Amino acid sequence: MKNLETFGDCFLKLAVSMSLYHRYPSDGAGKLTQKKDEQVSNENLHRLAMKKQLQNYLNVNKSIYEGTEANWIPPGYEINEDTPERYTKQKVKRKAFADMIEALIGVYLISTDYITTMKFMQWLGLDVIPTDSQSKNRISLTFIN
Repeated sequence: MKNLETFGDCFLKLAVSMSLYHRYPSDGAGKLTQKKDEQVSNENLHRLAMKKQLQNYLNVNKSIYEGTEANWIPPGYEINEDTPERYTKQKVKRKAFADMIEALIGVYLISTDYITTMKFMQWLGLDVIPTDSQSKNRISLTFIN
């Protein structure tokens, strides 16, 4: 997982940097870096994950299958307790969501291609595909070929 996260993080930064460079060609390096940092920040990736309801796909707790500390039940079983929170809630740092997004980008990158990965990143809400200056409805992917 850590390798996918690193791979996705690198591609995310590259894609955002290229998009910003093409979108704002007259901006200086400092301004472009600031815009990139805002997009790839843990806070922004957490916000995007929550917006797309990806929190349901993140499990950070080590699974304990039996005993008083059990936090996992098989599908179809019912919880017969007054406080089932240990089965339904987990405490997660915002960075974990950012790491998950980066790992998902890495997975898309190795299992599909650049274009599909960029479209996934755009679906997440990341600004990685600059629009064509002639038509705001068309997207231009020629800069990554």
